[in-house]
Amino acid sequence: MADAESAGAQQWVGAQQWAAPGHSAAVLATPALAADTRAAAATANRLFTGKERDAESGLDYFGARYVSSAQGRWTSPDAINLTDERVPNPSNTLNKYIYGGNNPLKFIDPDGRDITLFYTETGPAGHYWMEAYDPASKQSATLDFGPAAGASRISEALGLDVPGDTNYAAHMTSADDIRKNYSSLTIQTNPVETQEAITAIKSSNASLTKYNVYGPNCTTVCRDILRKILHLDSVAVSPNELWFEAYSKWSKSTVPPAQTKHGEDYGNPRYGTNTFDFVWTLLQQQSQQQPSQQLTPQVTTKICFADENGKQICQ
Repeated sequence: MADAESAGAQQWVGAQQWAAPGHSAAVLATPALAADTRAAAATANRLFTGKERDAESGLDYFGARYVSSAQGRWTSPDAINLTDERVPNPSNTLNKYIYGGNNPLKFIDPDGRDITLFYTETGPAGHYWMEAYDPASKQSATLDFGPAAGASRISEALGLDVPGDTNYAAHMTSADDIRKNYSSLTIQTNPVETQEAITAIKSSNASLTKYNVYGPNCTTVCRDILRKILHLDSVAVSPNELWFEAYSKWSKSTVPPAQTKHGEDYGNPRYGTNTFDFVWTLLQQQSQQQPSQQLTPQVTTKICFADENGKQICQ
């Protein structure tokens, strides 16, 4: 070790821990060699379960909340602390600030729950829709509401109710189609928020029948969910209004660009792949999970009577 340290190649800071000079310690299976210093510098701030450690507070960032690995406690309540597997041990479930039910060898905090908003300024007034995804339950839901095919554009323009279509996403043909026509904004959420959004989307899809440019429309149905679940202060009725408000609250940059670029996610996605490719996969899965329409048997009404000879005749 003396030779290695004198060469400045590596510095031991504990069992199976090392740090490149000028960087915090990172846990590895074996000590790194001088050739690994550059790679270590890029990952040295990722420690507990691969999460990023904040240099100032010393807390590990899990997307929706922070945890203190020194104390083994969250700085905010664990939203999924109570599960069926943890119920038999009340000492693990009553404390909402414990990490992984006090069993980090069995449980880790799942992240990656996201709500993605989609916006386009094209068309008569633009369009707005949203997708919610929970990787733990593999559930997802799409809220994409618009006027039904064949609805009167004149009535729509006059602000009259027209038939609505809650399966507007079915009009899209591919990931490239979404990428070509929409910008996206992915919002990192916690498990409770995501599940509430999925439930609210399914409820909306089951109840929406009439579309109106002043509401309910593509913007207002998404706005109501964002307002209720993510506390967005909004009364927007048009796609560009809601996009500006959501962008200002959740984007990596608080100032929207002069022209929104299609095919770009302005939020903080954690899908592990391109947002538009991933959401297209979700749309395909949802389409396959929809119950197939069963043909209604045709009922024919017959009138039966007895003729003069007593024989029954049916027509």
